[in-house]
Amino acid sequence: MSNHNIVALIAPPVSLFGLGYVVEVFDLLQQELGAGRYDLKLAATSAEPPGVDGAAVNIAGLSGPETFQRADTLIVPGYPTETRADPLDIDVVRDAYNRGATILSICTGSFLLAEAGILEGRRATTHWLYTDLFRERFPGVLLDSDILYADEGQIVTAAGSAAGLDMLMHVIRVWEGSSVSNRIARRLNVAPHRDGGQAQFIPRPVPNIADDRINRLIAWMRDNCTRTINVEELASQVAMSPRNFYRHFRSVTGHTPYNWLLRERIGVAMELLEAGRLTIDRIAESSGFSSADALRTQFQRIVGVSPSDYRRMFACQGADCKGEPAEVAPATEFRRVA
Repeated sequence: MSNHNIVALIAPPVSLFGLGYVVEVFDLLQQELGAGRYDLKLAATSAEPPGVDGAAVNIAGLSGPETFQRADTLIVPGYPTETRADPLDIDVVRDAYNRGATILSICTGSFLLAEAGILEGRRATTHWLYTDLFRERFPGVLLDSDILYADEGQIVTAAGSAAGLDMLMHVIRVWEGSSVSNRIARRLNVAPHRDGGQAQFIPRPVPNIADDRINRLIAWMRDNCTRTINVEELASQVAMSPRNFYRHFRSVTGHTPYNWLLRERIGVAMELLEAGRLTIDRIAESSGFSSADALRTQFQRIVGVSPSDYRRMFACQGADCKGEPAEVAPATEFRRVA
């Protein structure tokens, strides 16, 4: 098999975490398959050594812009969001895409892909912290903020930094099969495959909505999400008819009122799972679900893991625990308003 050239576009400030595992994964791939199958280079469009995020150091010895012309796969392991993308970086992405190269982005790297115009009308993702900014800048991109990575064939975008590792394992699985990806996963001590549709672990949703009435209503919903609520009561809070309210809420939030309330309840359950040692039955009761089974079903669907698995991953340990969390007043299951 001929050499597959992989080039990572390095732009300041560089995230050493994302860049580090890109280098590690493809080094292990070389070790598994032998020299000559894949070749990774780090390159930049600027001659100035880029700085590292969080440290007073620079990265020297990067390859120059000519390296991008030979890329079969281009990786953007993060990109600054404070300013518009460098036109030279945009040209690199467009040229690679037009040549048919595979384009991979990690975390905020999707901002550069969107600036280059190659995500227009496509499904993509980015880190949940930047979803509002992304949607504001690139309304034509079909952003899905609830997933680990989005595979659109030639273009694959990953959410937060750790999700980029899941994306790379997925890409290697596609390129070389599960046997190779499993061997690399074992060497990294990571899961060999997490489906891209698994949810990011996002805190309770924080709205950024221009409609003050809906913002006030969402604050009220957060305070009351564990008790019985129906669409008529929600509509009355904003002095609208139930039909008009349902349509308006969905248009400004992207969720039905039921789904928003459900996510708020899941958020309460996540906090209880993280903070204490309550049983799943008690957590279900305290977060407003009718039963532990109802909590498990909805938690698995929305978060992508079971409540027990989530607690194993995120619960406080030993001296970190500051006592049991305050329980929310129990409530019966609210009536579905979707």
